[in-house]
Amino acid sequence: MALTYSLATSYIGSSLLDGFQFWDTSDSSWAEDPSNGFVQYYNRAAAEANNLTWIDPVTDTVRLAIDTTNTYDPTGSGRPSVRLESTERYDHGLFIGDFSHIPSTQCGVWPAFWMYGPDWPNDGELDIIEGGSNTTRNQLSAHTSSGCSIPPEGQVLDSTILNDKLDCVSGDGTNRGCSFAPASADTTSYGMPFNAIDGGVYAVEWTSEFIKMWHFARPDIPEDIGMDTPDPSGWGMPQAIFGGSTCNPDTFFSNMRIVININMCGDWPGIGWGQWDTCDDSDVNYIKVYQAASSSSTSPTSSTTNTAPATITGSMSTTNSCSMITLNESTSTTTETVKMTLTISVTQWPTPTPSEAENPLTIGEYAYMGCLGTDGTFSTWTLGGSDDAMTVEKCVNTYCASYRYAGAYSNTCYCANELGGDSQEAETEACDIRCPGNLAEFCGGGVANADEIEADRVLHNIFGRDAPSSILLSIYGAIINDIPMQAPGMGGSDEDINSTMTMVTTVIYTTVCPTNNAMLATSKCCTNLAVVDCGCPTGTVVPIATFTQTCNTCRAKGENAATLVAESAEETSATS
Repeated sequence: MALTYSLATSYIGSSLLDGFQFWDTSDSSWAEDPSNGFVQYYNRAAAEANNLTWIDPVTDTVRLAIDTTNTYDPTGSGRPSVRLESTERYDHGLFIGDFSHIPSTQCGVWPAFWMYGPDWPNDGELDIIEGGSNTTRNQLSAHTSSGCSIPPEGQVLDSTILNDKLDCVSGDGTNRGCSFAPASADTTSYGMPFNAIDGGVYAVEWTSEFIKMWHFARPDIPEDIGMDTPDPSGWGMPQAIFGGSTCNPDTFFSNMRIVININMCGDWPGIGWGQWDTCDDSDVNYIKVYQAASSSSTSPTSSTTNTAPATITGSMSTTNSCSMITLNESTSTTTETVKMTLTISVTQWPTPTPSEAENPLTIGEYAYMGCLGTDGTFSTWTLGGSDDAMTVEKCVNTYCASYRYAGAYSNTCYCANELGGDSQEAETEACDIRCPGNLAEFCGGGVANADEIEADRVLHNIFGRDAPSSILLSIYGAIINDIPMQAPGMGGSDEDINSTMTMVTTVIYTTVCPTNNAMLATSKCCTNLAVVDCGCPTGTVVPIATFTQTCNTCRAKGENAATLVAESAEETSATS
């Protein structure tokens, strides 16, 4: 029997920040990050002062960010970030979160939208949006005490059960729980592909029988969600199912808070900081909680809304079999002919305009990932080819079929196997150049004037070098069949995956010849680098020193001193 849901709590704009508490690692009453992440969670005042939290004045979208400006010692307290937890706790309900942006596909970042109970893992954890590092596919997870497993209903979904692990237990030394990854047909569930279409909606229905989770891309959001009359019975097959005969929801999940946070590294192996030197933000349009009219489950003690409902009143008079309704803008109407007073309450919540991306979402095994720029050079990208009839399909299939990524700019195609450390996600709308071979598609954009871009591009193309930094690429990635690594629970930790490893690096440099100081000679030196073993390509830093070496007229103009830049041969740690 389908349940009828009514809106109980709406978190949007300032009411989201007012209805959530900020985890504060500087306050002794709060614990350190339970997932052992490289983060300092700021309180609300500090987050707002450092632009880690703000509200869009037009859309009421709440932006949650992590510090991308400064460099931090890996032995220090971590990178400033935010973790918000709802003041209210919940048992049962329908939870819908609308996100227009989540942190990009990049090394080290671990964002999540999730729920957990106070006695972890006995009160359970539900992970609704979660990904790490280069992941482009979401995972939906449950973490519980012993005795809960994925029910038969969850084993026949189109989704992939990660590691074929049915047991949802955490706190047993593995902390893995049980997880689903969406079917490969859902190419926009996480990361850059999610952002490229202006995000979408995630929904969780929690009853005494089952816990079910759905994802809807922005163009596919059911109409009843926008009308605040959600009916999960009409949404089709969910992407994850927990509970049922093998995991009683009332036994394993209770008294849960809603959480949004952005973590770094931590207990999840393989998400090391180092490949991209920036990460961005989560943009939350709203989080809404609905309760079933017939449900006896616990609901929050207060309801927070952003705008008072617009109320229209009117009068109805009847004559024989005919009816006539007269609507008035006044708050009440009293006439002798009134037989019934109608009160119609309509709450209109700001809804982002759906993205009208014209590029195809998939080309074979490649998925659309949006618009990519750089704050340095496209060092990992190489020229694939040029064609005056370029399309994104031609770029993928003709020029970059043997590469993981394809990027189109005007009539030029570039290819890469890694996005590159200087890469930065740009707004999808910034890639606004129509493809010369198909004007219904976009092939990149520019961050300089047309003449500068053309001169830069011609020079790079002549020498077959990386893409010029003055352009933006419309990119596709061979990511459709990627399977994410299963994430650990975030409500607590019983393992510490990451460790420090020592790397031996050899540096070759030029110095003054020790036996003839009238000559310069090539030398080499080995150094030990202590780095965090996170599993990603690591941005190690070799200690370099600049010094002056005296010599006997060793320079080209007979100078008796040479300024040298060389490895300083001391043990150090990579910065993060």
